Amino acid sequence: MTLYDGRMEATEAATALARSPPSTAFSTGSSLAATAMLARHSRCCRRGTRAPASLGSRLEEATLTHVFITCPLAASIWGWFAATWAAVTGEDPPPLSADLLLADDQRQWQPASQLTPLWHCLRLATICQLWASYQRARHQTGAAESAGVVAARLLSSCRKAILGDWRLATVNVRTTSGVLSDWLRERDPKLTREEFTARWCHRNVLCAVGEGLDAQLSIPWSAQHPVPLPA
Repeated sequence: MTLYDGRMEATEAATALARSPPSTAFSTGSSLAATAMLARHSRCCRRGTRAPASLGSRLEEATLTHVFITCPLAASIWGWFAATWAAVTGEDPPPLSADLLLADDQRQWQPASQLTPLWHCLRLATICQLWASYQRARHQTGAAESAGVVAARLLSSCRKAILGDWRLATVNVRTTSGVLSDWLRERDPKLTREEFTARWCHRNVLCAVGEGLDAQLSIPWSAQHPVPLPA
């Protein structure tokens, strides 16, 4: 599988999960679940990881819940995700339930309305990186990764998203993208600074924008701030 294929699979996985209602998100009849359950979870098996006896051996099977939630690597990533979210909001971390994180079932908990875009960005980026890591472990010998490596990729992906949105807020991509402007018809490739600030700059934890028309963007979000990457 090529890197492009892996990215496409990760994106498709996140999109499918985001669109699935809670009653079907974990259905073993879905194509995504069928793909995930073809084999035992190689990432855990290669490391000799065993599920607690109280949970049974079923957690070592590559079900959606295991791959994305209960696998030790996934659990560590979500722990970092939750701590980062708490640092951004100044509130308690969200519950780490499969219904919320995979199916986006917000009946028990939901982010503040102004933070919903950020929640979706970070949650789907996390799902994408977990799926990509799982696929690398399946298809590449010796490709099992630590939580720190996966979290670093997630951080890099989010920082690129911040920079991409900042470009939309400060540059006319119709004239600077290097492609025919007709390719951008029917789209509005523009983001206001207010929209950018609302999406990414809550409490200036992940990034901040100075004042004035020539204000510069700073991104303090790093491997150590606001929460150190997992080991």
